Amino acid sequence: MKVLVVEDSAFYQEVFKSFFKKMNIDHEIVDQGLYAEEALSTEDFDYVFVDLKLPDMNGWEIIADHSDLIKTKFIPMTGYENEYLKTEARTTNYVRRFNKPFSEEELLDCFDEIELYNDTVIEEKDLSKTLREALFNQCIATDPKNGYQQIKALKKELKSKLISIDEAKNKDFIQLTKCILQVKKNCTTYKINHIVDTCTAIENSMNNEAPLEDLEYLVRDLKAYIDETLKVLKSVQGDIKKHIAAA
Repeated sequence: MKVLVVEDSAFYQEVFKSFFKKMNIDHEIVDQGLYAEEALSTEDFDYVFVDLKLPDMNGWEIIADHSDLIKTKFIPMTGYENEYLKTEARTTNYVRRFNKPFSEEELLDCFDEIELYNDTVIEEKDLSKTLREALFNQCIATDPKNGYQQIKALKKELKSKLISIDEAKNKDFIQLTKCILQVKKNCTTYKINHIVDTCTAIENSMNNEAPLEDLEYLVRDLKAYIDETLKVLKSVQGDIKKHIAAA
């Protein structure tokens, strides 16, 4: 594992150094965005902790500039919140946000969480394969042509709801709730359990008035799950077409 830290605070640099030494983690620490850009252009990193308020640039710029680095996971760090940051957080890809102030213990918890994220990505690949097989078998069990149309309709519905969720998000909780309920209903029918479970978690968060940040994470996860499921549905359509042609 190799980690890049982009942080101009001498205090937090020392926190990272102490933690990395104890954990025996290969790392590099820079204090400006320009140096981070240079490091990311010449070296491979597994994780990049980026302070959002750097002397020479906005931390989100670094993340956006290197969004094509599939194997590199970004963790933005901030000690303050405003509408601009919330907007950027909803439109930029990253693993999770890390809030300041933090201790070495909290840093360890963060690493535990992002390592779990990596395990989840691997599991999701297997999940997509399993879902594809299950939906295919379910659709050809009775009437393949009708099954094809059902998958087509589900794909259209999920695409529509994905747009609606993105538009509603945290601006219109009533509309968001309606979208979540409809997605949950559709996916329950086809036993797409990871989406159903995420919808349930969002419902619980809203009912329990959980922090807005928690809801944002869940909605982001739901969108990612729907997006991945749409790819699976497209593959299932192709599988059914081949099955019908061969019959």
